[in-house]
Amino acid sequence: AAELQAINNNLAAYYVLTGNINLADVTWTPIGTTSVGFHGQLDGAGYTISNLEMSRTDQSAGLFRSLTSGATIKNLKLADCSVSSTSSWCGVLCGSIIMSSSAHEVATIENVDMVRCSATSSSYIVGVLCGPVYSANLAEMTRCTVENSHAKASSSNVGVLCGAVNSASTVIMDSCQVENCIAESTSSSTVGVLCGKVNSASSCSAKNCVAVNSIAKGTNYVGGFVGLVDKNYNTGVGSTVSATDCTFEDCTIVATSNYAGGVAGRIITDCTGTFNGCTVSHTTILASSYAAGICPTWS
Repeated sequence: AAELQAINNNLAAYYVLTGNINLADVTWTPIGTTSVGFHGQLDGAGYTISNLEMSRTDQSAGLFRSLTSGATIKNLKLADCSVSSTSSWCGVLCGSIIMSSSAHEVATIENVDMVRCSATSSSYIVGVLCGPVYSANLAEMTRCTVENSHAKASSSNVGVLCGAVNSASTVIMDSCQVENCIAESTSSSTVGVLCGKVNSASSCSAKNCVAVNSIAKGTNYVGGFVGLVDKNYNTGVGSTVSATDCTFEDCTIVATSNYAGGVAGRIITDCTGTFNGCTVSHTTILASSYAAGICPTWS
């Protein structure tokens, strides 16, 4: 555990795990800061980090506080980990993915498996894998699996893989799977099984992704892929989402007020949604108004 914690001493280096790491009874300090995130590489080599239990009061809580452009996390397993915060931006693997001076480089999360993990915030933007992707960053999430896990916020923007994609950022999800998971806002909106919200001239694409036996619930704007696709209201530039050959099966999508969709909850005017080859089956979709198998409305 001490060697893993020591990554904080060099956020740009290349690291390889050589065994499982049990963080039970370890007081964990998240790796990186919100201004200087981890931008090196961590190869988990198939090993497991387990029993992380962390409660924070500051922004961006997770095993990694933040990843920045150029970071790679791969071949890693996380089991029985719990991260909670009274502030915003919360994820078990990383609290956030934010821009660094190495603009336009990719932050990569590849072949990361998570089981029995939870991320909880009394504020907003929560994901089991990652909180927000923010500030014109580019993130790729490839062959990641999250099972029997829970993302919960008191406020908005909750998803299992990613809480929100914001401020002209791009997220590419490829061959990821979410199974037996819950994404929920206890008192607010914009919840998706995969991603809560794509906002402010950002984009998010999912290809060959699967959500099985999972639940997304909130007040408004709830979807299997994404809850809400919104625009930058200062410039009028819309956000873009696409889902190709994705499967949403045996899921429950619930908006206690309005807008629930098997793929997307709502796509605002000036935004774009493209859904090709997607299947929504044996899925319950509930809302007081505007509920549909793919997306209830563009408006």
